[in-house]
Amino acid sequence: MSKTGGQLDTKLVELGDDFSLVVPMDWTCAWLDDGRWQCGDRDGIFQCYFRHEIAPPTDPPAYPLNHAQRCLDIMRRWLEELGTIGGIDERRTISGGIVHGITEALINEGLGLRDLRLDGPVVVSVPATWSVRQIEDGILAQGPDGVPQLVARVGHDDDDAVLRAISEAGPAQNFSEMAEVGFRAAIALARTLAVVVSSIDRAEYGAIIAGELDAPGAADQRLVWYYVIPTRTRCIIAGLELAIPLELRDRPDMVEAKSMVAREIAKLRLEFDDDNDDDD
Repeated sequence: MSKTGGQLDTKLVELGDDFSLVVPMDWTCAWLDDGRWQCGDRDGIFQCYFRHEIAPPTDPPAYPLNHAQRCLDIMRRWLEELGTIGGIDERRTISGGIVHGITEALINEGLGLRDLRLDGPVVVSVPATWSVRQIEDGILAQGPDGVPQLVARVGHDDDDAVLRAISEAGPAQNFSEMAEVGFRAAIALARTLAVVVSSIDRAEYGAIIAGELDAPGAADQRLVWYYVIPTRTRCIIAGLELAIPLELRDRPDMVEAKSMVAREIAKLRLEFDDDNDDDD
């Protein structure tokens, strides 16, 4: 452990293949399925991603520093094609060099995801670069610049029409029956919502209502999803609302954010603790 500026405690983390990194003491590092390391604070405010690889030898063999320069040239061309905010900085080091650039990357699975436990067993994933905090009636997740904003809430619906739809469908004995019961309940629930419904689709644990809030004059586009999960006596409703300023809604990263949220809601999971049974 060392001190930096008398304030920050740091530690050395070994990431394999003789690759090590100095990070703040309270950061954690994890290996991602896409072949990268993710290191960051526990609150998800600061996140760094690392990938390292050993380049194959050249034929004929090259002087190591010359080989390193060729790799740096490849990275520079890649950054130039991708597009950067500002210039590209290249610096020589004892063992090779560093190429640095800032890109406005799209939000996608390549950035890594983090799981959010909304309430009880309900779990959904959002980009690991998004910050997350508890709010009065749910969870707020938002992009690095505060946009987009995703509010997630979990509740129960005791509407007579919804309960009647569950009762008429009968108890679900497996996931396929759960989807059918949830679909019937979702149709009944959709009639009570103050949203423009665009679709109702069967899902693993029930059904998903997708739509948009009808709010003329609003400054944001507000897309909503309701994941309807039927139980024996009532419905669990996982509601998610994505807000994007109207002037940004057609920007490529915001379009990708909409697709990502819809995709991850469809992958929503129920994860029960071993010692916690759902008696509803």
